[in-house]
Amino acid sequence: MLDAPAISLRNITNSFGGHVVHRGLDLDVRKGEILGVIGASGSGKSVLLRTIVGLRRQQAGEVSVLGVNLTRAPASAWEEARRHWGVLFQDGALFSSLTVKENVQAQFRRVVRLPGEALDELAALKISLVGLPPEAGNKLPAELSGGMRKRAGLARALALDPDILLLDEPTAGLDPIGAADFDLLIRTLSKSLGLTVFLVTHDIDTLYAVCDRVAVLEDKRISNVGRIEELLRVDDAWIREYFLGPRGRAAGNARGGLSAAPCPENGSSLALRGG
Repeated sequence: MLDAPAISLRNITNSFGGHVVHRGLDLDVRKGEILGVIGASGSGKSVLLRTIVGLRRQQAGEVSVLGVNLTRAPASAWEEARRHWGVLFQDGALFSSLTVKENVQAQFRRVVRLPGEALDELAALKISLVGLPPEAGNKLPAELSGGMRKRAGLARALALDPDILLLDEPTAGLDPIGAADFDLLIRTLSKSLGLTVFLVTHDIDTLYAVCDRVAVLEDKRISNVGRIEELLRVDDAWIREYFLGPRGRAAGNARGGLSAAPCPENGSSLALRGG
């Protein structure tokens, strides 16, 4: 399926007991794009990411990655799919007792047997790729700053040369300079490595700086998908408040000006699937 989206979600339902987080959710992530996912706190953005990578099993619906329907596939297909994606969780999710180098090497050890010298060289390459100095490889996560831990987690996520990168609030907890640097790193790596990026964020600056399109998680489903300027033309109170409130307007103005776009007369949404 050469034209298949990198990630395709169909009719996804997730619930915790009687609390439904997603119902009938559809979304396509195009190959090679950086898709930002936004929504109110508690809307289930991180739950959706975990559903894609199999850390949470949905109650209904289907997940397809690179043309393979993983919901119907055997366990071996999941193992193969995991080689095609890397994940950076909000806190980095590094093994605290391992050095940065050992954290990166742990990914290689899952899939191949290599001599120690080769493992050291590969880990050093990934550590350099994310902008960390060589000496960071021998440090424990606790010895790193927050920004360096994010980069270390990114080095581990990129260890197996994935096609897809999934990021959960990658700039959370970073100061403005560190966040801007991380945004640039994501954009640069995406374009130079040909990555598809699924990015969950609350950071409006990141949306403007990094994302090709933005998907809005609202009322348990993806209500709209499009470029920011397209979303601003949608008759949706939450979207307009998100982007045209004080912080959203400041972020937009910092990138060349932002004015309140008129709503379409028919009030229709841009897309329900984002394909």
